[in-house]
Amino acid sequence: MALEARFVRNYYDQRIAAASTYLQRRWLTTPGDCKRYFQTLLALDWALSPARFDTVVEIGCGPGVWTRLIAAHARRVFALDISAGMLAQFANDLTGCGPVERVCADFTSAPLARDTADAIICIRALEYFPDKEAAIGEMARVGRDGASLFIVTKNPDYRRGRNGSEPSSAERARLHSGQIAPVQLTTILRRHGFADLKVRAVTLLRTEMPAVWGLCDVLHSLAWKYPAASTLPGWVRPHVESYVVTGTLQKLPQRA
Repeated sequence: MALEARFVRNYYDQRIAAASTYLQRRWLTTPGDCKRYFQTLLALDWALSPARFDTVVEIGCGPGVWTRLIAAHARRVFALDISAGMLAQFANDLTGCGPVERVCADFTSAPLARDTADAIICIRALEYFPDKEAAIGEMARVGRDGASLFIVTKNPDYRRGRNGSEPSSAERARLHSGQIAPVQLTTILRRHGFADLKVRAVTLLRTEMPAVWGLCDVLHSLAWKYPAASTLPGWVRPHVESYVVTGTLQKLPQRA
């Protein structure tokens, strides 16, 4: 069956949010998950560290796993998620951060005004949007001219995901059926006015072998020290579990 927004909402309300703590279960259960969590957090920190934003829209915030770091760089954050269950687990400790307004809504029909944000952030959530064109069109609508873009999403060309070595089910396969390749994503983004697009690896070599983590860390740091390309190199693509696209919004003229 096709991926639908209602299916995604029900999945997280019933399966994930029912767990004691999403952050603990998803990111801190195994050493490998911890490594991927900190790789993602580090990539976000590298991208945000020189910046200070007025208003950030975080799309698919879940229980606020990444929101504290985002809020430390913003005067105000709109944190949106389709799952009320996930928002119910939202972290309350945002001391020292600007105000965070939590919104339970499908982003493609969210009650946000045009030209709201000077930064749009979506971390590991875009793959759950059935209509990528509509989601990115909404990003362009709510973003101001010159708004910064930061999207982390899963890579469908990742070798482990492709060869089916991860435990799965029909339900999970449907949930993860919306993954999009970097070249397809950047094509849609350009169509909606996003420019200066750069693609980098975020999580690499999904492994529980500590001996490999040192190599992962070196490759991860190199990905941010050297100029990024508009897509991932072919030789590295099968080893990248998730990637990030950064860019800026150049507002297109509105049609009469």
